[in-house]
Amino acid sequence: MSSRVPVTDVSVPWRRLTGSYYTEHAAGRDYPRLMREILRFETGEDPDPVPKGGTTDANRAVRTVLLDQNDLTDGSGYLDVGVLLVSPDERFLAYAVDTAGDEVFRLRFRDLDSGKDLAEEVPRTYYGGAWSGDGSAYLYTVHDEAYRPCQLWRHALGTDPGADTLLLEESDERFELRLRQARSGGAIVVWAESNTTTECWLLDPHDLDRPPRSAGGRRAGVKYRVEHRRLRDGTEDLLVVTDDDATELRLMTAPVPRAADQDHTSWMEARPEQPAERLERADAFASGVVLSLRRGGEHLVRLLRHDDLGGPGLDVESAHAGGETRIAFTPWYDSPP
Repeated sequence: MSSRVPVTDVSVPWRRLTGSYYTEHAAGRDYPRLMREILRFETGEDPDPVPKGGTTDANRAVRTVLLDQNDLTDGSGYLDVGVLLVSPDERFLAYAVDTAGDEVFRLRFRDLDSGKDLAEEVPRTYYGGAWSGDGSAYLYTVHDEAYRPCQLWRHALGTDPGADTLLLEESDERFELRLRQARSGGAIVVWAESNTTTECWLLDPHDLDRPPRSAGGRRAGVKYRVEHRRLRDGTEDLLVVTDDDATELRLMTAPVPRAADQDHTSWMEARPEQPAERLERADAFASGVVLSLRRGGEHLVRLLRHDDLGGPGLDVESAHAGGETRIAFTPWYDSPP
């Protein structure tokens, strides 16, 4: 068995503006480490000196260890990293660690230039997070004693976590609160979800003093998710995947809520429900939209042009019988098709 396992297992890299990121899991080590690779000839930068902890090769690729998870263990024999997010300016890394197995994560921030952690630590957080547009603040959720994420908080880097700001609280015990960074960089998406009902809010990552704005309200028995879309002509809108009057879900568009909450009456159908297909999600990129579908028991993705969301598109399916095709973690909005 060991002869079939690579000495070092390397993940598929994900691209950002200045370089690529990937995880590297060496044989004999319990946990992976997060790496960054920058090709100096692409950026035109002087490859010398090599950043602290970095290595270089003949192709002028500079590789740096950003976080070695093996260094985070405290002797308990257990480690779970719930968050691993690089800031938009790629200067800081937010990471959250659980060493007890109770899903209570300690949130820390690492300066990627110096390789050192900032002084502050948020002692109780949950999965998920998002950065402000300039990387000066970070949003996180906190769970109650029943381990239900119910509060959204904002932390300003370099300040005492005791002074963090509560942005949103979900009081209904049937709902859990989640958040994620929109790939477009133009929104932070927060949603409260029960088994049957969802409400989504948008925050402006460049102005976190603006309160969260609901994208479609909350209606019992209706679930939906939103994706922020930024078009090349400078306009923006939302893609909405919902089960509203659609058992297998349908795709709709909606305006970005501005000064106040908006309800579902602003939504417009872009792609009707297909009874033979289950629509699972929609991901927006600069060059088009990627739908994740399930058809005949198999998962596939469909590529659509921004100006033809209702068209046939291009299906990408697994070449292997019984295989699946899914979209991987891809935070770069300008990724080519």
